[in-house]
Amino acid sequence: MSTPNKTGLAGPAIAIAVIVVCFLGYQLFFAPSAPTTLTKPTTPEPTSTVAPSPVAETPKPVPTEAPANVSSADVPVAKTWPTYHGGADLCGYSDLQLPDKLEVLWQYVAEGDIRQAVVGDAENLYFASSDGLAVSLDFTGKERWKKTIARTSAEGEAPAVERINAPVSVFRSTVFVGSQSGTVYALNAQDGETKWTFSVGGEVLGAMNVYEPSDPGAPALVYAIEREHGVLHAVRLDNGAKVWQTDPIARTDGSMAVANGVVAYGSCDFALHAYGAPQGTRGQVIALCSDCQVASGPAIVGDEVYSGSRSGHFYRADMKTGAIVWMNKECVKEIFTTPALAKDVVVFGSEDGFVYCLDRATGKQRWKFEAGGLPTSPIIASGKVIFGTDGKLIMLALDSGTEIWRYEVSDGIASPSIINGMVVVGSEDGTVIAFGAKPAA
Repeated sequence: MSTPNKTGLAGPAIAIAVIVVCFLGYQLFFAPSAPTTLTKPTTPEPTSTVAPSPVAETPKPVPTEAPANVSSADVPVAKTWPTYHGGADLCGYSDLQLPDKLEVLWQYVAEGDIRQAVVGDAENLYFASSDGLAVSLDFTGKERWKKTIARTSAEGEAPAVERINAPVSVFRSTVFVGSQSGTVYALNAQDGETKWTFSVGGEVLGAMNVYEPSDPGAPALVYAIEREHGVLHAVRLDNGAKVWQTDPIARTDGSMAVANGVVAYGSCDFALHAYGAPQGTRGQVIALCSDCQVASGPAIVGDEVYSGSRSGHFYRADMKTGAIVWMNKECVKEIFTTPALAKDVVVFGSEDGFVYCLDRATGKQRWKFEAGGLPTSPIIASGKVIFGTDGKLIMLALDSGTEIWRYEVSDGIASPSIINGMVVVGSEDGTVIAFGAKPAA
């Protein structure tokens, strides 16, 4: 049997290939081109008839300059310090004139670490340690009362001591303590006895705040936020009776600010939320950038709300219209601090280790100060900025950001407060220290 010739088809195949190449060459280089005809443009058909999703709201455009008709309202002065950041508006501003060098006036050593700011009313100081101890001091640092915050357990078991991660607050002679278990405790400011309790159903991480109506006959309301879902609860201050609650939003790690009949706070859904303080009516939802979760408390002045975000962007927005007045992007890391405001400026600390000062009208940076650690929420006393970082209390000039004074307190300290003419700060080693001007001999 003979073997087939494997090259028998090669000749015809080569001939066919040559003919194809010649034809293509003629069409490309020698054939006349087809005449060009003009046709009337047609409107393209829509690619989809599906309506856009209503879930994600596109943030409003951000102007590079503040509109000419936008003014900066006057910042309220905190005469007492009922929350961790001054008044209910959380502006952190006092008109106290401090000396350039602060002196230690007194110290108190508590049982347990103090991670949140000391608060005060016209008579005394109040704070809580993270392991469930609430304490009141007078203005000389003398202990008035202390109380272990514990929830009722099953019959026959000892009460379980509460974990306290939220800042305390004090309004109308009542100290409010929020717990990890979700219970709000209302304590009598005079003796620490429990007036009432209220459960929000989940951890309380932000400070409680209050709405005090102009009508003296109307009840004052206390607010607490359930952390996991961002539900805002309103109860009567006098008896703890539930008044209303909002729908869930998203995880909320920060506190709410209350001013001018509005409650405002930010959450992990990249927005700031506003509600009517008395009835809980839904206000504006101010959309921020796609990485701008809010984990700190905002500050309210007039209709303006000021807030940092996890992306490092800092915002000034109008709560009436929901419009963003300006946004500053010079900070490059998370902002977990509540801003302090003065007449022309806003000051905040960032996880990038700097304290920033921005112009309130335009949002442009005036100065920044390298803190040498992670700064706490700053406060403003007249022409000075005060904040803590890695256990040190630092004071800067408000106009320039120049360091004036510092003092090593402990390994870690809470945000400072201004109470009865003193700068008061608690620390993780349990020490509370009051600074101020030494009285003349």
